[in-house]
Amino acid sequence: MLPLVSRLGRSELFLMRIVGAGLALSTAVLCLAPRLKAPASAPAFSDLFVHFALFSAVAFALGLAWSRWRKAIVALVVSLAIGLEVAQLFVPVRQFDWSDLAANVVGAVLGLFMAHYCLRRGLLPILGHRAAR
Repeated sequence: MLPLVSRLGRSELFLMRIVGAGLALSTAVLCLAPRLKAPASAPAFSDLFVHFALFSAVAFALGLAWSRWRKAIVALVVSLAIGLEVAQLFVPVRQFDWSDLAANVVGAVLGLFMAHYCLRRGLLPILGHRAAR
């Protein structure tokens, strides 16, 4: 049986790696940039949802792009989630928040799980994956 990554075309794999790296970089910039004022009409927990969604997207893209190195990607994405929140301690206009940290880590883990699940079940036909047999 061929590894799942070998079933990706080179251009598809390259694209997923660019998307994953771009999302990681964008997330780092957004987490460390001066805080934007949320509109008054925003729900109370919209900030947590944004953290969750950003790290889910990063983890999903990186999980697809480097599925052979699953343990390394888990360590990288969880470290990124924790590191960016801790780095906010040293940025004058940002502040550390335990609930943001939890949303980051839960989003990262769920994104990685979704990438693994989609690869295993062959749910990404656009990327040329087939279910493992």
